[in-house]
Amino acid sequence: MLQLGHSNKHFKYNINNLVLPNVTEVKDLGIIVDHELKFKRHIQDITTRAHQRASLILRCLKSKEPILLFKAFVTYVRLLLEYSCQVWSPCYISLIRQVESVRKNLRKN
Repeated sequence: MLQLGHSNKHFKYNINNLVLPNVTEVKDLGIIVDHELKFKRHIQDITTRAHQRASLILRCLKSKEPILLFKAFVTYVRLLLEYSCQVWSPCYISLIRQVESVRKNLRKN
């Protein structure tokens, strides 16, 4: 059970005499949200996975043709970064640099 905000008292809820455990963050529909409704962990998670996928594309594809690399990036990496960005994007401009670093690192290689 995720309780939002600092002022909420931590109640214990039961279902069929089973106490629901309290958690500080939850993943729902692929989006990680913490008890303060912040998405920092979510952005860290997607940028880490995007970096991994981008480096995998560079390692596995023998052809370094730019059009092929662009299509692979759009298909496998950008899709991951853009999923549900409407939820966190307007509020977390400082963390957008972290997302943009994936694209910039791919250009360097």
